[in-house]
Amino acid sequence: MSSSKIPAVMIAAAGSGSGKTAFTCALLSILKDKGLSVRSFKTGPDYIDPMFHRKVLGVPSENLDTFFETPDGIKRILSRNRQAFSVIEGVMGIYDGINVNDTKGSCYEVSTITKTPIILIMDAKGCGRTIVSLLEGILSDDKENLVKGVIFNRMSENFYKKISSVAEACLKDKGYNTKLLGFIPEIKDAGFDSRHLGLLLPDEIENLNEKIDRFKGAVQKNIDIEGLISIAKDRGEISYEDVTDGGENIKDKDLVLSVARDEAFCFYYEENLRMFTDRGVKIRYFSPIYDEEIPEDSDAILIGGGYPELHLEKLSENGRMLKSVKTAVEGGIPTIAECGGYMYLHDAILEKDGNEYEMAGVIEGECSYKGHLIRFGYIEVCEDKPGKMNAKGMKGHEFHYYESTKTGSDHKVCRPDKSDERECIIDNGNCFFGFPHFYYPSKPEFVEGFIRLMEAYHEKRKR
Repeated sequence: MSSSKIPAVMIAAAGSGSGKTAFTCALLSILKDKGLSVRSFKTGPDYIDPMFHRKVLGVPSENLDTFFETPDGIKRILSRNRQAFSVIEGVMGIYDGINVNDTKGSCYEVSTITKTPIILIMDAKGCGRTIVSLLEGILSDDKENLVKGVIFNRMSENFYKKISSVAEACLKDKGYNTKLLGFIPEIKDAGFDSRHLGLLLPDEIENLNEKIDRFKGAVQKNIDIEGLISIAKDRGEISYEDVTDGGENIKDKDLVLSVARDEAFCFYYEENLRMFTDRGVKIRYFSPIYDEEIPEDSDAILIGGGYPELHLEKLSENGRMLKSVKTAVEGGIPTIAECGGYMYLHDAILEKDGNEYEMAGVIEGECSYKGHLIRFGYIEVCEDKPGKMNAKGMKGHEFHYYESTKTGSDHKVCRPDKSDERECIIDNGNCFFGFPHFYYPSKPEFVEGFIRLMEAYHEKRKR
C-alpha cells in the first residue's frame, strides 16, 4: 500500500457554463507565478478542457473518470507526482454523473475518493438573495463535508458586499465549514465560446491568452488565493494499492507508434499514450493536414478524434498524406482510428452543406452529417467476435454528429447498465476502427496485443 497527501482542490459548480474552465486556467497561471509546481486534471471523459489547461501550463492535463478507472486507479493517477499542487476541474454540476439516482461518475465522487476539498464556483448572473438559497441547497447534499470554499462569479463588488454577510450568516447558522473566498465581476468578452456540448478548441479562440489574463487579473484582485491554497493543503491523506498492469517493457525493440496530431485530430487521453510510452514505445507525431506522409519508421498508426469536419478541404487536398496512410494500412501496419480518425479513413465525408470531400479510402463507405447527436455517452465492449482483438471489457464513450455507411460488426458494445447492446467496430485482427473513443487502461490486454502486432510488423518492415 502507498499513501500521499498532495495539496489539491476540485473546482466544481452548479452546472456547465458557470466559469469553471476560465477560473481553473486563471488559478493554474497564478499558482505558476508563485513558483509552485502545478498539475491539472479534468473529471469525466472530456478532451477539450484539458487542452486549455495544457495551454496555460505547457504540460499535459489528465482525466480522472470513475467509469473508466477504479478508485485505486484514480488515486494513483492523482498521486503520481507527489511534489505538485493539483488542480482538478469538475464536469457539469457538482453532483452530475452517469445517472440521476446517485453521484456515480460525478466530480463529487472523485472528490470523495481522493479526499479533495471542493471550491464551488456559483454563477450569480441574474440572481439576488436566491444565490444563497442555491448555495444552501448544494451544501445540504454535501454528505462528506467536502465543499470548503465558495466563489461567486459574475457578481458586482457592491452586491458582493451586501450578499456576503447574508451568505456567511447562513453558513454559520447551518454549521457549514465553508468559507467565502470572494467574487469575480462580469468581464465583457472574456468568455470561451462553445460548440455542441463543449468549448471551442483553444487555438480557435481569438486572443485566448489575453482573455485568460483579464480573468486572472480579476481573480487576483477579488479572490482570497492564500485561503484557497490553505484549503488545498488541508486535504486528507489517501491510501491505495500501488500496482502496475504488468506490461512488458520493450524499450530495446525500438517500436514507433505514429500519432496523428494537429487541429483536426487532437482528442487523446494522456493515460492512453502513457500505456505505450511506459512500455518503451516511442511516439512520433504527424499531421494529416500539413505533412506529406506518415513517419518512415512507423510500426503502427493511431488516429484519434477531433474535428476533421472543420478542415475537410485541407485534408482532402493533401493527397500525398491520404495515399501514404492508405498504402500503410493496406500494407499491414497495425492501426487504431477513433471517431474523427475513423471518419478520415472512409472514401469520403459529406459535409452538411452537401459538399463531398475525398478521404483516405481505407474504408469503403462515407460519413455524413446528420444535424443531431447520433450517439452520446459511456459504452463498454461486451463481446469480441472470434479472431478479433482482445477488447472485451474495454470502456469508452461516444459523441458524434456524423454517421457512417459502414459502422462495422466485429465487436458488441453496450451502455454501463448493459442496455443498448449493438454491433460496431471494424476489426480485421490488425486494425481497430470505429466511432467510440476508448480508454485503454481499462483493458491493458488490448494494448499488449496491439504491441505484439507492432513487433510483428517491425520485424517484417526490417526484413
